[in-house]
Amino acid sequence: MIKIVSKNELIDFYKKYPTDNSFEKRRQELYLDMYDNPLVDALYIYYMDEDEYIGECVLIFRDERKICEFEYEKDLVNKKDACLIKNLWIRDDKRGVGYFTKFLNEIKILAKKKNCRFLNSSVSKDNIHAIDVYKHFNAYEFDKEHFYDDVGKMLFMQINLQ
Repeated sequence: MIKIVSKNELIDFYKKYPTDNSFEKRRQELYLDMYDNPLVDALYIYYMDEDEYIGECVLIFRDERKICEFEYEKDLVNKKDACLIKNLWIRDDKRGVGYFTKFLNEIKILAKKKNCRFLNSSVSKDNIHAIDVYKHFNAYEFDKEHFYDDVGKMLFMQINLQ
C-alpha cells in the first residue's frame, strides 16, 4: 500500500537519518521545498507492507521550480499529460519478491487520478532488472540513450497509462 508522506514526516526522517553528503543534503532541501512551493505538484511516497517500510519514490506531476536535480530529468517532466517517477527504490532485503511491481501498479493508479496519460522514468542502462520490470509494464525506451557525468548512461522509459 502507498503512503503519502507529509512534510513533517519527511523532516522527522531526515533528522533520524542525518547525512554529511552534500548531494543528499541538496536533495533533501529540494524535496522539502516541494511541499510549500506553488510551482511544484509532487508527492513523496512510501510503499508499505502493513506497517513495514518497503521502498519509496517521488512522483512529480509538475515542476516549474526544478526540483529535478539532473538536467535529463527536466525532459521527463512538464510534458503534456506526463508525470515523472523519481528515485523509485525498494529495500535490498525486499527485492525479487514482487514489491517493485506492486508499487508501480499503485503509482499508475495515482497517476491516472491526476490525469496523467504517460508515466516517465529514467533508468541506469546498467540496471537490467529495473528495465525488465518496466518492460513488463509495456514501458518502452523513448528518445535516445543519454550520458551524464554525474550518473552515467541513462535510458528514458515511458509507460502509456491509457
